[in-house]
Order: sequence, then structure tokens, then C-alpha cells
Amino acid sequence: MQKKNANIIANAKTSAFWAKVLAMLVAPKRRKKPVNLGRIDRNAKDNDTVVVPTKVLSVGGLHKKITIAAESFSAQAKLEVEKAGGKMMSIDALAKSDKKGTKLLILK
Repeated sequence: MQKKNANIIANAKTSAFWAKVLAMLVAPKRRKKPVNLGRIDRNAKDNDTVVVPTKVLSVGGLHKKITIAAESFSAQAKLEVEKAGGKMMSIDALAKSDKKGTKLLILK
């Protein structure tokens, strides 16, 4: 866990946003519910960046260009995001590029 999320851990020391994300990532698996693309589509605007500290599923579809940083993606969700023109990345990669966590949305 520590190597996989090294950038999140480093940023959590100086950013309340990344501290909150880290707390969600280390929560027990039974408390983590997958997030559907439909929910992301309803809550995010075009060109937003969304952090999902769990798995993303394809239910509901995506119709906006959104960058999604998640713990994992289902195969169908990957196809839907690419079809909508969005981007996918790991949460750690996002933490490396945005150390403060500004203008990011957390969906759980």
C-alpha cells in the first residue's frame, strides 16, 4: 500500500484534500462501494477531474469529457470513458501532478 500510494501519502501531510482521500483508501473493503459512471456523469461537469477512492463500474454511462482517477475500473467502464473522450488515471498519478488537490471532486 505504501509504495503504491507514495504520492498520496506525501501530499496528505500538507493537504487536507489528500488526507481525506488517503483515509478513504485505507478504509476496510466492506465500507467501499463501487461508483457507477452514471453517478459521475450526474455530479461532474465537462472537463472536471473526479477522484473515486474505489472501483468505477459502467452502469449509467458517461456523456461528458471527464478525467477520472480511481482505485480501479471495470473493463466496460474503461470503454465508456474512452468513448466519451474522457481520461483515466490512478489516484497516485493524479496526486503526483496535483499536490494540493485543488479543483478536484471526490465521489464515493
